[in-house]
Amino acid sequence: MKKIFIGLLILAAGTGAYFLLKQPQTPTPDSENRTVLLQGNWVARFPATGKDSLFTTFQYAFLQDGLALIRDTATATTDSSYYAWSKTGDLLFKEKQTDSVAVNTYTVLLLNKDSLLVKDTANKEYLFTRL
Repeated sequence: MKKIFIGLLILAAGTGAYFLLKQPQTPTPDSENRTVLLQGNWVARFPATGKDSLFTTFQYAFLQDGLALIRDTATATTDSSYYAWSKTGDLLFKEKQTDSVAVNTYTVLLLNKDSLLVKDTANKEYLFTRL
């Protein structure tokens, strides 16, 4: 009786291990896929500091070479920055492409073909939508 019980235990453990290993693995997006998804034109609206409007709108253009063009639509000024991905999947903004230290670091919460949701180091979330 003990041999049958031990045999059933081994069979159950083998079956459980088989089903756990057989489950489809969801691929995590690598940096190339993230870069391709990020490229293009995005718009973000932030709460304004003045009394004239409720939101300030920024347009971002992420280019293939790592350049990010940032346009403030209220003042019609354009600034540039460089972006890169960290090893942990964070979005880094740098002054120069060769800089080793990022000026701003954002944790990417969501990135798909039409939305980008990031969180800064102060846990403030920003939503970008594709133009």
